[in-house]
Formats: sequence, C-alpha cells, structure tokens
Amino acid sequence: MLKLAIEPTQELKKIIGKISHTLLVHEIKITNAIADEKIALEIKQRSTEIASQIDIILWYPLMAKIFFLPKKSDIEKATKCLNMLYRHTSPDFRSLIKAPEINDDIFQLGELHEILKEIKEIA
Repeated sequence: MLKLAIEPTQELKKIIGKISHTLLVHEIKITNAIADEKIALEIKQRSTEIASQIDIILWYPLMAKIFFLPKKSDIEKATKCLNMLYRHTSPDFRSLIKAPEINDDIFQLGELHEILKEIKEIA
C-alpha cells in the first residue's frame, strides 16, 4: 500500500520542486523571451513529468486531501502554462508566435507563478 500511495505523492512533490527550480534558474532568459533549446526541452520534460505523475496516483482526489496535494485542475493549468512556455523558449516555435499571443501567454505565466506559490504553501 505504501508504494501505491506515498511514493507517487512524494514524487509529485519532487516534480513540483523541480519545476520551481527550472523556472528560477532560467528566469532571466524566460522573462526576456530568449529562445534556448536546452531550456525549452527542460520545461517540456517537467510538463510531461507532472502530467504523467497525477495519472499514476491512484484515487487522486482522496490522496490530494490526505497528502495536501494541489487540485488536479491546478496541475492541469500548470501543465498548460508550461507547454506554452516551451513554445516561447523553443527556437522552432518562436517564428510561429504572434506578438498578441505572447502578451496573453505572459499573463498566463503570471497565473502559473501563483499556482506554484499555492502548491508550495500546501506542500
């Protein structure tokens, strides 16, 4: 039972910490909209890690209450924002993004920051 409940929830908390670390380490390049393939791939990896981890945790709504995990909807929002951030930092996608989209996406990244703050407070 421990392997099915505790280990996946601890792994989710580690992934949340890795996301915060990645965003803080590369904050200057991200906020200055500098395209960097290494950063883009790291962000994409974190996005897929967190998305897959919530599927691994059995009875997520119950476990979220027991282990003070973020709501599944907040994880899904964070994943969406990370995927969007991947597009902005990837040299391959930069030419396809229009200026108004970037402004909207930057606003959503602010929401991601708030979600991560809430997640850290809960964890």
